Parts: sequence; structure tokens; C-alpha cells
Amino acid sequence: MPFVIVDKTHAKVFVLNRRGQLRGAAPALLGLARGDIA
Repeated sequence: MPFVIVDKTHAKVFVLNRRGQLRGAAPALLGLARGDIA
């Protein structure tokens, strides 16, 4: 089963396959406040 890792420090999302091999990466838009209220 594939899974996703979100790197909040560098605002990136990584998608890995079930073997842990990188399948893709993309920039992420993250809010500053909990619940994205900012």
C-alpha cells in the first residue's frame, strides 16, 4: 500500500510505494495555524 510523508519544514509531500521507494514528490501549501484558520 502506498503512503505519503509530509515534510512541514521544507513544505514538500513525498509519495512512496509499499517497498519505501520514492514514487513522486511535490511542493505543499501548509497553513500556519491549527485547523488552517490563519
